[in-house]
Amino acid sequence: MTAPDPRAIADAVTACPSVVALSPGPTGTVATYRPGERIVGVRVTETRVTIHVVGRWDTPIPTLVDEIHEGVRLLVDGREIDIVVEDLSEPAAIKPRTSIAKS
Repeated sequence: MTAPDPRAIADAVTACPSVVALSPGPTGTVATYRPGERIVGVRVTETRVTIHVVGRWDTPIPTLVDEIHEGVRLLVDGREIDIVVEDLSEPAAIKPRTSIAKS
């Protein structure tokens, strides 16, 4: 197995429309460390990738999890994916959804 790129995983997660932010977890320890960089909310091990997020309050959690899984499944090199929804945002704290025009 080759090591997945935690930055690419973080970028894919935050690109999901139902994700407000990555979360460092309740104790602030969910992260991957690289030279000069701490990637919060993504932990990569030999067998799994763990992702902690804050989701939109108006998205059902199963939909949120499916969105994230689809966004990262090709980036994890066959590892198991654990997704933890740490919190849901308050309605006033989130940006409106944006649609992506397809050509």
